[in-house]
Amino acid sequence: MLITFRFRYPISRTMAFEREYHPNLRLILSEKRYLLKNAIAIWMFDRGKLGGETCGIPLDGFDEIPVGCPRDPRSMYCYSTTILGRYQGRGYGRILKAAFIGRVARDFYRIYGHARPGASQALNQSFGARLAPPARTGTIPAKTIVYTSSPAHLHK
Repeated sequence: MLITFRFRYPISRTMAFEREYHPNLRLILSEKRYLLKNAIAIWMFDRGKLGGETCGIPLDGFDEIPVGCPRDPRSMYCYSTTILGRYQGRGYGRILKAAFIGRVARDFYRIYGHARPGASQALNQSFGARLAPPARTGTIPAKTIVYTSSPAHLHK
């Protein structure tokens, strides 16, 4: 296994990740382009092939604040951590999540996000996330859970 990361990548090539989500949660290219304009994003490659993506936006109020999140410039919303289907089940999600937390921990003290029940929630909880009540929005299924995780312990 040879894993590499990039912090810049052509947005049009990242649309493969949208197929991993329910149609209600998928972004179109213009939405993804807008999201990534102010995001911190990391792409994971396995032997040169795109395998994972994670990105988050600061909750500083310059963009729309996701449901359940505060307007707080020291907080980050992890929009997604996604591993393409053929790479799932290999521990890559854990590696990518750790890389994201490590990257944002120097500038942000709390991470918010939405995690689907099952492996997504378990992954976030393994990094110290606390589950909150289900989100109730038109675009996010009721089973989706808001999590918060404070990476402040990384500042020691």
